[in-house]
This record gives sequence, structure tokens and C-alpha cells, in this order.
Amino acid sequence: MKVSKHIHKTHERARQSQMNSYPFEESRDMEKVIELLLTCKRAESIDRFLPFMLRLVLTPSSLLSSTSIDLATDVRIWRRNDGPLCGFALVDLSVWGLFYLVSPSEEGGELEQEILSWACNRASHISRGKSVTLRCRRVREDNPKRISSLEQRGFRHDNDRQGLRMIRRLDDVPLDRPLIPQGFKIRHLSGPDEIEAYAALVNSAIPKATSAETHQTWMETPEYIPELDLIAVAHDGTFAAFCQCYYDPLELAHSTRREGWTDPIGTAPAYRKKGLARAIILEALWRLKRRGIEDAVLGVAGSNEVARKLYESIGYRTLYKMYDYVKVL
Repeated sequence: MKVSKHIHKTHERARQSQMNSYPFEESRDMEKVIELLLTCKRAESIDRFLPFMLRLVLTPSSLLSSTSIDLATDVRIWRRNDGPLCGFALVDLSVWGLFYLVSPSEEGGELEQEILSWACNRASHISRGKSVTLRCRRVREDNPKRISSLEQRGFRHDNDRQGLRMIRRLDDVPLDRPLIPQGFKIRHLSGPDEIEAYAALVNSAIPKATSAETHQTWMETPEYIPELDLIAVAHDGTFAAFCQCYYDPLELAHSTRREGWTDPIGTAPAYRKKGLARAIILEALWRLKRRGIEDAVLGVAGSNEVARKLYESIGYRTLYKMYDYVKVL
């Protein structure tokens, strides 16, 4: 009798630990993916921007969704029987590369290798057997388990793609008032009539960063707050600098600290070295602070020393470095 009970318990444990994989279905799985995203963010295993970005990528109507992604074939989830979602992966060779999540308890194990195997096979299928580079973006330097798993699968660190994630606390660190250079004013984008000029400004500072259509779509999302879409305007009406701010109400509801973003930031080449970037960032931080945001976060290329020093002078500090890992298939 005791032997029979032991065998039954062993079989039950095996059944509960069995890993199953399914195609992603938005209506069924979106909430579970968000839960896994937030769990991974709290565990500091993924980049802080990933939950917000990935949620928009998976929403067909959002500005970040890609027509090249087939949710039924290019996105997959993993879970154990009778358990929560523990794995997720998306492959998109045209824009986003490889995004994947592994629950903290599964990091560095067989599940991660299974996910990477699926991703490589999916990328090869999409490329129809032609040589293709699969890129896993924003891998945190302080996540050795993920780095080890990628390297075991043949991914290599891309030395040319290093980024820094920086943070500025707003609740307990003094914040300077913005000193706006003479002849300029800072305000938010007034509406659709200014989108073309705004897109031209952004692209002058960050080539091919956006389009009028993309920003129009962003302005129509629930996350968009007009008062946080800032521009510096010269006396003749020319747009000179910008800082886009936002926060995710969904994340705020599940976080111990209220986090917002000041990213992207830029100045048109003709208006640099006038103090506009500092002024517009400080204005952005004050606007976030007044909305109860406690931490302001941004990203910057590791090679952009000028921007990094500016952010540090305003009170930002580096949280972690992040790299892309690539594999030629």
C-alpha cells in the first residue's frame, strides 16, 4: 500500500513538472505574459524597458507592432502542467530580433535552452534556409545565467552594441530648476498639426528614429500624456530640442516604486551646446515628479560619452550595462 502511494505521488510530481509549449494567443495568454514580464522585472533579470515595449509589440493596434510578426507561429509560450507561465519567446527578423523570458526559478536551465533552440529553428524557417543573424537585444551584463545560456547556444557578444540604463531618483534627491536659454521656451506638443515638424526634429537628432505616422499612433495610445511630450521652441517657432516622457499605469499598479521615462532626448544639430538638453530634461523631471513619479529612467549608447556626462551632471546614475548577443544561422 505504501509503495503504491509512493508511486502515485512520483507520477503526480512528474505530471505537474512536465513542460508544455503552445503558440501564443493574445486573448488567452496576454495577461499571463504580463505577469511573467513583471515577475522577471522585479527579479532584475530583464531590461526595465522590456515590459512596456513587449506589451506594445504584442498589441496589433500599437505603434510597436510589426506586420512581419505572425502571433500564431513567431510567438510561443511555455508552462508546466497546472502551473503558471514560465517561458515566452518572440522571433522577428525584420525589426525586433529575439525577445524571450524565463521565470527566475528556471533561469540557466533546460527550459532556457529549449526556448533558444526553438528560436533558432524558427529564425531559420523564416529565412527559408538562407544565412541570417538572430539578435537577442538588451541583455543585462548583471545576468550571468542568461549570458551563459546564450553562449552555450552559440550566441556571441556584439561589441558594437553596448547600452547603459540610467536612473534618477526624484523623491529624495534635490532637483534643480530648469534654466531655459534666452530666446527659447519649453512646452508640450500642441497636437496633430505639429507632428511633421516634430518628426523632422527627432530625425535630425537621431537619424531614422521615427516618422509622423509612428508618432501619430503613439499619441492615440492610452499611455500617451500630452503634457509630457516636450519640445524646446526657438523665438521664430523652430523646434530645437525634445524629450519624450511617459509611464505605464499597469506597471505602476504592480510596482513598489513609481517609475517613469525620459527617453528619447535630443537636440537639433544647429541648436546644440546652448543648454537646451539640460533645460528640457529638468523640465521633464519636474513634470514627472508632480505626477508622483519616484524614479526617472533612460537609456543611452555606451559610446555616447557626452550624453552620459550630461545625464550624470543632472543626477542620473548607471543601473547596468546591456549588450546585444548575436548568432549567425
